Amino acid sequence: AGKVMTSTLEAYAMFRIPAGMFLATCVIYGSDSTNNFAIYKGNITNSVVSTIDASNNVNTTKSGLTTTCTAQEYIILRWDAAATNDYIYGAQAGFKIS
Repeated sequence: AGKVMTSTLEAYAMFRIPAGMFLATCVIYGSDSTNNFAIYKGNITNSVVSTIDASNNVNTTKSGLTTTCTAQEYIILRWDAAATNDYIYGAQAGFKIS
């Protein structure tokens, strides 16, 4: 678990989607279910970052995703803390075969 040292802290997780699959679900787990997490897609060859979904509650699985990635793209999850007593426990992503 990670403890927040300032209420303006953001934490990030980045990962690739396996070839032939798509991102179907994801969730970030933490101590405060009113915290928000966002899902983005980045590109390793430039500064392009696109928003997939900007507003999801911690501890609530975001489903219905159909996001794929090219060889140069990856997924970014961003967690926004609201207070210094908020904790982040981890994250989970679910994939399906394309």
